[in-house]
Amino acid sequence: MFRESRFSSTGTLDPPSIRERIFLLAPAGVQTHSERKRIIEKVANEFSATLQEVESSMYSDMEEEDILLEVSDSSDDELCRQYNLEQSETLLLKAFELTVKDIDDWGGLARESKHLGLLFSPKILEGEIAEIHFDGPMSGLEETRRYGVRFAQLLRYLITLEKWSFVCSVILEKDRKKEKFSFSLDSSISSYFPERTGKKNVVPDPRLMHASPIIIENEAFFPDYFLERDGKRIYFDVTRKIYHDFNEKIKQKLRKSGISAAFIYVLGPGDKQIAGEICFKDSVDWNAVISKLKESKRVENVPEPEIKRKKVDKNALRSKVDELWPDLDRMFKEIEEAELDVIDTLREFGYRTKWEGLNLKIVKNG
Repeated sequence: MFRESRFSSTGTLDPPSIRERIFLLAPAGVQTHSERKRIIEKVANEFSATLQEVESSMYSDMEEEDILLEVSDSSDDELCRQYNLEQSETLLLKAFELTVKDIDDWGGLARESKHLGLLFSPKILEGEIAEIHFDGPMSGLEETRRYGVRFAQLLRYLITLEKWSFVCSVILEKDRKKEKFSFSLDSSISSYFPERTGKKNVVPDPRLMHASPIIIENEAFFPDYFLERDGKRIYFDVTRKIYHDFNEKIKQKLRKSGISAAFIYVLGPGDKQIAGEICFKDSVDWNAVISKLKESKRVENVPEPEIKRKKVDKNALRSKVDELWPDLDRMFKEIEEAELDVIDTLREFGYRTKWEGLNLKIVKNG
């Protein structure tokens, strides 16, 4: 309720600038009220402000100094559902591994997982996908807070589905020792979570069509789209650098099976270009991809140079995110749809992220 309520700052001046002047004038502190008043008056003169403006602005960027303007209008039931979801997500931040079962759209789950940058592997039984296993943030492979935040967001996708279930092991501290506990949920408890609509299944280019998973021996290939060319299908997998090693293995099997596929890498902050691969920053330029494929003889290894990169309008995105504050769910969704890293982007846009126990807290600077 606190996060969804609306607050206003108490000050009109820049708090860091005010504090800097005050503490420079009193490096050893003050001992009397008159000495304090003298320093406040001096700073007020420097900023052409009143004593009250200086006093009210000194710590106005601190959350506890905000003035409550409007209380969240969420109902009791809505608050409880949101609380349930965030408590479950908090527990998933400590997951060692997680296995998803009982869903119909494995391709959709794989797309969401790739978008979040999660490490996953399918289990194939009798030529069909039986389950998908995920490495959790507490696994030896990816023990990072950023990965944990993305991992926890997987639950927000699952609760948009009609049928789903998962079981996972979480590592928690008990009696000063870390122990594994089992945690499982399924779609029968969906009413205890906020109602969420699924993502629209829209193709980014009218020449493309949605693709279904392809089973090759004991592996599953999850292309996003395919294109019909000369009576043959060319599959496209929009992927991330984290999957490069796996993609190289699946390429060999695809080639042996006579399946043409192009892997398109969307690079995150700090990612370097991958030699010999189609790479984009932020988002995919499909006109460039398709034009390049027409010139290429080998679909599996299209050279990346010469492809023009389409940039996200970050100024427009920043304005949109600021308008949505403090609705974190919609802010996250807006950034995710731009195919940017949520935490890095929020920090770039002037939001501070900090951890209180297992909870990620986001605060707007200034």
